[in-house]
Amino acid sequence: MPVVMPKGKKCAFIYDLHVDGPCLWFGGGFSSNPLPTSVSRGEFALREGLPRMLALLRKLDLKCTFAVPGHDAESFPDRCRKIVEDGHEVIYHGYIHENVTKMTREQEEGVMRRGIEALQKVLGVTPKGYAQHSPDVSPHTHELIEKLGMVHSMTSMASEFTPFRMRVGDVVTLDAPLDFGTLGRSSRHTEHTLTICMTMFPGESCVWCIIPKLWGTHT
Repeated sequence: MPVVMPKGKKCAFIYDLHVDGPCLWFGGGFSSNPLPTSVSRGEFALREGLPRMLALLRKLDLKCTFAVPGHDAESFPDRCRKIVEDGHEVIYHGYIHENVTKMTREQEEGVMRRGIEALQKVLGVTPKGYAQHSPDVSPHTHELIEKLGMVHSMTSMASEFTPFRMRVGDVVTLDAPLDFGTLGRSSRHTEHTLTICMTMFPGESCVWCIIPKLWGTHT
């Protein structure tokens, strides 16, 4: 599925920003340190960083995808509503930036629902995308993404610039070749569940979401 560039265009950028406020530092996805200095680092992101980024995007006339944890939306509702008011996409990014690899399927689904409901209540949007909020996803994550109605994700890095369909059911064993799972159900429809990865620097990769306009998702 090659990326089709608009006529006359030779280069494209995909902008995705993670609005990682205080909960990044105590939610367990990357840190579990609810101490004042750590919380203040996340507070800076919402009080100072987010308004500056929104102003820059307005100046450049660019639209972006913002991954917002539900807890940060609840804690800084006015700041986060500006994202929607400026016409950007908001996608799911956990409730408090949890580590789903340590959860049961039921626990992970509960976290997803709580994060989605927070965005619905505070921002008035139902997220159509999933941004990974822990060191890795669980064996259940891709299935739950589809179950809860999300159609694009940022969870895989198997391609550089070409979007690809999400798989479910991969089996990994130490003494046998990889047993690749099947394509997700959403891949049969126009709004595919997709992931795209873009290498940023030598030896480092960063996962980016699909430009919503290309794939007909919520903006």
